[in-house]
Amino acid sequence: MVYGLPNISFIGYPVPVPCAAHAGLGFREARPADAPGMIAHLLALSPEDRRMRFCTAVNDGHVERHVRSSWDRSGLVLAAHDGPLWSGPFHEPGPVRALAESAVEGGDAELGISVDGSLRRRGVGTYLVQTGARLLARRGVRRILAYTMSANTPFLVLARKSGATIEIDGGEAFITFDVAELTRGYLRRRLSEQVFRAVSRRRRPVTARLAGLDPGRGRAHKRGHEDVPQHRDLHYPLTPVRGALPVPKSGPT
Repeated sequence: MVYGLPNISFIGYPVPVPCAAHAGLGFREARPADAPGMIAHLLALSPEDRRMRFCTAVNDGHVERHVRSSWDRSGLVLAAHDGPLWSGPFHEPGPVRALAESAVEGGDAELGISVDGSLRRRGVGTYLVQTGARLLARRGVRRILAYTMSANTPFLVLARKSGATIEIDGGEAFITFDVAELTRGYLRRRLSEQVFRAVSRRRRPVTARLAGLDPGRGRAHKRGHEDVPQHRDLHYPLTPVRGALPVPKSGPT
């Protein structure tokens, strides 16, 4: 099966942002039916990444039990799918590439996050944490707590950039995120994306002329040459995760 059709990206969920074929990751709340994809994602992590996620070495059986129990506790599981978000008559949801898992107790939520190694340093982790905070704020959550290893540099960098409080004690790190601050970051990102799209649409005719295309015709026209097919992605606004992974020729075996 080919991932990418239909593909409506929910980057910045719950506001839908249409994306060109396989142009980005889609975020949505995970359901029990997503357990196999979540397990596959966690099992695909390197041994070191798995240790950082669970703060200890765990076997495959522990990972499967952890995922199966995700819906036995109050919380939120946000999954990033690479391709279609939902199943349909002729396709399945795209594979899970990142997870943000939180367990809620009172005004606090405990966070665990994992991102596919091929998507590091693209802002995916920050997107997940900000989006999760936006949804948790509606449940009365004021703080997001995380416990990790002090050697988990990517997560510590994410926390510092998000204005979190970090306490390091030997090989352990305790992190406290302010949900209000994360929500403000979420809203700023959504606003900047809206502005970027508006500016991109406004500049489209100029960009088309520079590319040698005539935007005034139904089909793109090369000056002095025969008609050429319309380039649908020519002016599509880019995001940090656009084109992060190639479209597989067929589905998983």
